[in-house]
Amino acid sequence: MKKLSAGLTILFAILSLFAATAYAEAPKMEMPIDPVGGKPPEGSSPSIADFNYQLTYQRAFESVVWSIPAVGIYGFINGTKKLGGKDNTVLAYSRPVRANAELLTANDVTPYIGGYTDLRNGPAVFEIPAVSEKASLYGQIVDHWQVTIANVGPSGIVEGRCGKILITPTD
Repeated sequence: MKKLSAGLTILFAILSLFAATAYAEAPKMEMPIDPVGGKPPEGSSPSIADFNYQLTYQRAFESVVWSIPAVGIYGFINGTKKLGGKDNTVLAYSRPVRANAELLTANDVTPYIGGYTDLRNGPAVFEIPAVSEKASLYGQIVDHWQVTIANVGPSGIVEGRCGKILITPTD
């Protein structure tokens, strides 16, 4: 740990040196004239030719980024159904996923366990196994936006003990 810490300190010092050098060499820029009453200075021109196009582009980009969590869950559910799984089917990967899994937010070092439940069909009960000397389950129960409902594992809602979690529909 000390070697890693020393290495990070040296790396940080080197990066700081580069940043200081880059800052020192940056050209001095004149401050723009302050707009009067929120209006741009007289004779100035807009930085973009078509504001409506730029606004539309930015909104489209934001929509894509905003929807990534839901699209990821939708893809997981679709993939589960294509494998013959149904509501409450649990998929356990025996090894970390590869690119062909096409999971948007997965990493390539975690063997995932995943499943979905449709609460329109009624409440769901999740049985969480206790932590043992051989295994420990870490994870989350998330909604379709990948927002955490409950943490699972030693620091989770059942604190590493065997337990059941009841998830109910909003109504």
